[in-house]
Amino acid sequence: MYSLNPLNWILKKYQLKPGQSINKENALIYIEAGSVELKNDLENVDMPEGKSYYSEVPFSLHNPSVSEAVIHMLDGCDALRNDQLQRVSPESVVPLFHQVMRLQQSGLFCDGLRKTSLLFEILAKLSEPVTEDWERLKQYIDDHLHEALTVQDLAKRAGMTPPAFSRAFKKAEGVSPKEYFLTKRIRLCKETIAQYPQTPVKKHAEALGFQDEFYFSRFFKKHTGYSPREFATRFQPKVAVVSQLFLQDHLLSLGIQPVMAPGYPSEFEHGGLPSYLRSELEGTALFHAEKPLYFTDVMYRQPDYIFKTALHEEGTSPSFWEQDDRVKTIPFQKSWEDYLLLLAVQLGKRVKAEKVIREVKEQENRTRSNIAAAVKGTWAIIWIRQNDIRLYGRNSHACSQLFYDALGFQPCKGLPEKEYRTISLSELYQIDPEHILVLWSRSHDIQRVAIQKEWNELSAVKENCVYYPKSQEWDPWGPKGRMHMLREIEQFFNLKHKL
Repeated sequence: MYSLNPLNWILKKYQLKPGQSINKENALIYIEAGSVELKNDLENVDMPEGKSYYSEVPFSLHNPSVSEAVIHMLDGCDALRNDQLQRVSPESVVPLFHQVMRLQQSGLFCDGLRKTSLLFEILAKLSEPVTEDWERLKQYIDDHLHEALTVQDLAKRAGMTPPAFSRAFKKAEGVSPKEYFLTKRIRLCKETIAQYPQTPVKKHAEALGFQDEFYFSRFFKKHTGYSPREFATRFQPKVAVVSQLFLQDHLLSLGIQPVMAPGYPSEFEHGGLPSYLRSELEGTALFHAEKPLYFTDVMYRQPDYIFKTALHEEGTSPSFWEQDDRVKTIPFQKSWEDYLLLLAVQLGKRVKAEKVIREVKEQENRTRSNIAAAVKGTWAIIWIRQNDIRLYGRNSHACSQLFYDALGFQPCKGLPEKEYRTISLSELYQIDPEHILVLWSRSHDIQRVAIQKEWNELSAVKENCVYYPKSQEWDPWGPKGRMHMLREIEQFFNLKHKL
């Protein structure tokens, strides 16, 4: 059902694996990446990257390609006709989609209004008139990434002067023609090397349209910081991570970039990765960790090793994975070091792993010394979730181990012995810690709890000793995540941020 009230419009994001299909009632559809086939009772439509379509009747989407398709759907909106919709570059509208997704998670009326404003801006971009010649020009760029196109060449094809063409392109696409072309060409180079890391550089240069391997090597290093050979060695051996855990963090610390790894698009932008991992995982295929993953999706990447833990949703029977010798099943480990060492032993990288562990421990000791004066007193660590409050225990969890053991926070009495337990506000009042550290919690969940009488009776609340660091990217289970977390903990407590 559509709604005349834009406050009720809901934006959702989907990732469609090769060969996968989904069925929906009605929606405005936009293709961020890849291509899909749309079918409804009225017509069949091929939808490439950048195309949008409004279906007022039930429809199906099918991904016929060998690469993943990323799709945004706006439920409840019938504000545009298909003859008004234009093909628009993802660089122009996807950042707006991400802002809308964040605002949707807030329960504040003002954020609802901000969301509505952004949705109308998106609709304006999707319906802004674009000439057929302009569309053909964009397609020409996408089809000629193997060539050394210049702004002068493109402006001539558009019948415009180079300055006028550059201004028009940036207005329509959100980036300059040079940035658009380079971004897509570099992505193509990375994906090609990641898929075929053992192919000689000369062959890559020829296939990608460079005049020789030396020019290709200079180009690639200038824009990525790696030579093609250095980048290829990151994928040797070819490792796929089939897990709900960010084991790619551990692999990167060992000097190996996986060919496939999990992401959480509902939590993080740009494919579902925290900011400290994004640049190092360019070229890695990401799968949605909260959706089913199938054996064939992984085999397409031709990995030498598959490191697998339990998934949120098993698309393929676990027994099926066990029949392949490349699959290394990783049991649950109690610490990040155990995960790192287990992977390192399998890959012949134990010495490297031990060095990484020493470096993290040294940083923990420095951070402990630097924040000691700011964290005196007793502490409790909680996560205020949508329907409950999680209280972390004294041990048995990487988060507790980091704060209570490595950084010297003094745990208050009454903490659970196990990893964590769900508690009520009255139970938290019985513990009544001097300080409360609130992690990973969304603002609307915090606000829901903050108006409760029992919350305001807590000693930590009365003394203004409740701490709310920006912790959405804090992950103590991997070495890179832990180092990122340590830096931000030190910065936060040295500045003494309090609500």
